[in-house]
Amino acid sequence: MNTVPKKKRSRRPLSRWLLLAAALILLCGALLAVRLLDQPAIPTPESAVTYDEIHSYTSADVRSLTVTRQGQQPWTITQDTNGVCTLSGEEDWPLDASLVSRLLMVTSVVSYEKVLTDDPADYAGHLADFGLEPSRLTVAVSYADGTRAAMRMGDQVTGTDMSTVYMMLDGDDRLFSLDKGTFDTLNIDASLLHAVTQPTIHKARIDRITLTGGSGATTAEWALQGSITDADAASQWRMLVPHQYPADGDMLASLRENLAGLRLGAFVCDATPEALAAYGFDAPRFVISLHQAAGMTNYITAEGTVEHVSWPESTVTLTVGNQKNSNVDYVLFDGAIYTASHFTLDVFMSLSPLDTLSRYPVSIAAAVLEEMTVTQDRKTDVYTITRSTETDSATGETLTRYDANRNGTPIAYDAFEAAYIRLETVRISGLLPAGWTPAEAPHTVYTFTNTAGLTQTVELTDFDPMHDAVVIDGHAVFYLIKNGMVFSMAAE
Repeated sequence: MNTVPKKKRSRRPLSRWLLLAAALILLCGALLAVRLLDQPAIPTPESAVTYDEIHSYTSADVRSLTVTRQGQQPWTITQDTNGVCTLSGEEDWPLDASLVSRLLMVTSVVSYEKVLTDDPADYAGHLADFGLEPSRLTVAVSYADGTRAAMRMGDQVTGTDMSTVYMMLDGDDRLFSLDKGTFDTLNIDASLLHAVTQPTIHKARIDRITLTGGSGATTAEWALQGSITDADAASQWRMLVPHQYPADGDMLASLRENLAGLRLGAFVCDATPEALAAYGFDAPRFVISLHQAAGMTNYITAEGTVEHVSWPESTVTLTVGNQKNSNVDYVLFDGAIYTASHFTLDVFMSLSPLDTLSRYPVSIAAAVLEEMTVTQDRKTDVYTITRSTETDSATGETLTRYDANRNGTPIAYDAFEAAYIRLETVRISGLLPAGWTPAEAPHTVYTFTNTAGLTQTVELTDFDPMHDAVVIDGHAVFYLIKNGMVFSMAAE
């Protein structure tokens, strides 16, 4: 066998792409060095905050403050010697007192967190790098003694973890850092200064809710059967549109709580005909209408005492127009247009009415039942409940005594209550086909009357061999398992 000697590999020259990459790295390094040399020699602020004040006054000393946001028109608040504040050009605007108070407080003292440099040569030609040419925000303040201060605020200070922005003060050569909280407080649109009239909505006083879609037709409506002061008011809600059917008490409580929590955002403008058309209220997307019964609410004062406030009957209407963006809608309320959170409104706009219907055919609780008539197996029984009070001799506590009668004959209330509670817990099984009507007379009929005089009738009629349709006050929506709702008392 012949042995073939291995060939020695010759070293290849450095490939062209490696040479190119090396050249690019050198070029980038050179450019970076030039850039670093070109940066202003501003000292990096230390971690410790060195706070000091240039002007110090009280809020009452501020006579005017003018805010100019980059690229926007300035707005000015003036304060007279009586402390009355107005927005220039909008003297009739009711201003948001708490917001104006914060603005006066933050401008009554001109301060800084740190002096970054006192030599103009350090930042000459670099103000644009700091957001100071043009300024992100300019604030001019005048005080009662004639002093004026004009601050220019820019970007967040680099080279530090402190939440500060660059600031310059007219007539002062120093470059400062200013806390970003002051910047954020002043960097607001003039529309936020307008006081917002929030709707007065009390969960406990709502007794009717109406939702209207973009077509102008009512998409859902619920009403309380009885009074807001009834003992079982929470369970006596009924849907009127699109079904006439008892509503789920917990669902309506949640719905009313969400309605009571509705809050408007910023004032946009008065509801002139031109504004209504511009913001989409000539063809609104949605309308929420709430009727509130006359009633009383309580609140605890700062001193810890309970105060009572009486409210008259009222109706609150919120109309939803165009969207400002995916997060904000325009809302018409009480003659003005406001912004509101789309996510808050969408709770009602996307609500499925069917989800609010009660899944339990019996909605009158045993505690407030006065009479029940049962017709089943061709027999009718009338049950009546009477109540009386007595005082516990040991504790002095007032107790309620319940007595039951069937067709005028006394029966054990405990046995009746246990059988009735079984009726209360019966739950529907499914949804009937749209437009379904019974073909036969009901085989079982329940009529319930509560202590407030409200009556509910539940009829069971054949739906199919395995299910009974549930017809409440003449309206059928659901079905349940056959023989799933039978009133039967244990042997006495």
